[in-house]
Amino acid sequence: MAIKTSTFADGGKIAALVVSSTVAMLLSGIDGMSAQARPTATIATANLEAMTLQPSEVGGIYTESDPTDVTVGYTAKMDDPAALTGTGTLQYTVDNASGQVINQGQVAASAALGNAAVAQFDFQVSGYGYYSVTTTIQNSAGAIVAKAGPAGFALVPDPAPASGSTTAGPLGMNGNFSAANAGVPLAEVYTMLQDQGINWYRVTLNPGAIFAEGLNRPNYRVDNLGVKTAEAQGIQLVGVLSGWPHGMNPFVSNSGVTFQTALDTYVTDVQAIVQHYRPGGQVATHNHWTTYGISTWEIWNEPTNPAFWGGDAESYANLAQTTAEAIRAIEPNATILVYDDGTNWLASTADTNLCSGLSLHYYPGAPGPLNSNDNLNTVVEKGLADAKTLDANLWITETGWSTHEVTPVQQAEHWVDTALGALADGTSHLFLFTQIYPGSGFSEEHPNLTPKMAYPALAALTNRTAGYQPTGTLNTESSIQADAWTDGNQTEVALWTTEPNVAITLPTNTLPFQAYDWMDNPISTSGADVTLPLSLKPVYLVFPTNTPTEVQTFLNAPLASGTPTAAPFTVSMHSLRLLNPDTLEVAVSIENDSSTPVGGTLSLTLPSGWTGEPFGDSASANPSVSIPAVPEGAGYEEVFVFNAPEAISAPFPVTATLSNPSGLNVGQTQLIHLPGT
Repeated sequence: MAIKTSTFADGGKIAALVVSSTVAMLLSGIDGMSAQARPTATIATANLEAMTLQPSEVGGIYTESDPTDVTVGYTAKMDDPAALTGTGTLQYTVDNASGQVINQGQVAASAALGNAAVAQFDFQVSGYGYYSVTTTIQNSAGAIVAKAGPAGFALVPDPAPASGSTTAGPLGMNGNFSAANAGVPLAEVYTMLQDQGINWYRVTLNPGAIFAEGLNRPNYRVDNLGVKTAEAQGIQLVGVLSGWPHGMNPFVSNSGVTFQTALDTYVTDVQAIVQHYRPGGQVATHNHWTTYGISTWEIWNEPTNPAFWGGDAESYANLAQTTAEAIRAIEPNATILVYDDGTNWLASTADTNLCSGLSLHYYPGAPGPLNSNDNLNTVVEKGLADAKTLDANLWITETGWSTHEVTPVQQAEHWVDTALGALADGTSHLFLFTQIYPGSGFSEEHPNLTPKMAYPALAALTNRTAGYQPTGTLNTESSIQADAWTDGNQTEVALWTTEPNVAITLPTNTLPFQAYDWMDNPISTSGADVTLPLSLKPVYLVFPTNTPTEVQTFLNAPLASGTPTAAPFTVSMHSLRLLNPDTLEVAVSIENDSSTPVGGTLSLTLPSGWTGEPFGDSASANPSVSIPAVPEGAGYEEVFVFNAPEAISAPFPVTATLSNPSGLNVGQTQLIHLPGT
């Protein structure tokens, strides 16, 4: 995929969220009984991971228009509670996306015999983005008897209003009415999309499953529920017509079914499905809908994948042409998507009126959209050329990364940059894979709907681009990507780069502009010049009164000179020894790979509740140390001591970042320490 950066304005709103959390817990073995009566074995063997945290808002997603005081309820329980009376302390810690502690505190909790105790705590969160909360319960002796978290939550801008296909926006999400969302109410799934500003949902309507018992005995039960829930919440659906009629796959050996027989039955089933769900069709009439229905249909999923299609390119072209004609016979205004495998076979053989959109899937792998062989710009350029041959638009109906292969931050960066780049280059719609996909990592939310980092980043993207049309990339010669959008009055530009240590300096008195970070928080532009460090995380610039052409002239010189300010260092980190069960000694090594001496500041991000210190310095939750100028090709090492709040018994992450005197990141690494190493 390709990653690009876009900048958009919303009037300079600054988000603030007050979170009030109610925690109900069963306190096991907490003080209140005599030492002789207290069963200390229960405390010693308690499952410390047994507490669970459940936010009062669906998925822990809060929007700007939520009340000033937002009550978030958490229920915490231990696995083997003893029916004891007692008192204890609930402690909480709130971290931002960088792992920095932004709030913490404690409240008393007590329980009568066999009853749950209730504790309340409030904390303030300023700014849009991703946050997490961690809680522990301690008895009066200071021993931790239960803990839970980190539990992620997000504060996002209010979504732009959207209803109807003309205002649903270009971004969509892949999902499933049943399997992927088992046990999760669809209304909550759609609420998460709406809060994110996404109003498209791509689902499979499988003829083989719907007509498993024949054309006269269809099973629409699950799909009807999904469609009716989508209508109630203003979600537009793309119906993927993928799957042979039951028992009629012509590509299975010894099936005894010819391709033509299978195709004829498939087309008959498809016409029944389209008639059932189209605007003015059976479901719309039954529910008295005047305009709503599925009007966008995709013919088959990945017919280049043997798992979904056993035939050749020509057989798919035959199916696509025949099915498109059958759909239009029922719904002349339908949007019809067919699949493009990138070899131009469909574009060179099909009728020019075959489809409304050419669909492709884009999975370039862990390196990302611009740092892979499948460069996003090249893929989109080729897809647009094929689509033009068919007089169609280009749709990317799947693109994604698994957090089993990349970090949650990288997943968010790749998704945002791909959306910005693809849409700016001319892609009509882009669908992310996926919202919920248990076990795979290919999701922006966990199975309980709590967010990953991608959720608030994509919410910022939809808010930045709502009501704007892309006008292309302003400059492709520089290492800085500049994707432009306009609403006819304002111009908004997304700036991002795949290169390390890049910054752009802009005068503030030539063209007035506002700047926003990738989570949609304002960036100060005071002073005669503003220097913006750039990375895969977009910076959004808003020019209230200038055209894209004027903005391009303004940005041209800085973009051309936007080169690394310092060559990167190599930063590595390794554990040395355990000084005590809760104290670890760690060495951070730095190698100067550049041709000039460069120093800076080495800073560490530690887990919540930890402190660290360079030898001879004071302990801090965010330890840092100045690094003298390291000669070219030379190295430097700093030793730190980490102090944990309890005995180190599980893996934990630590991030080390080296920044140069200008504040630009010139090297970063992460250590995940394994106990006993």
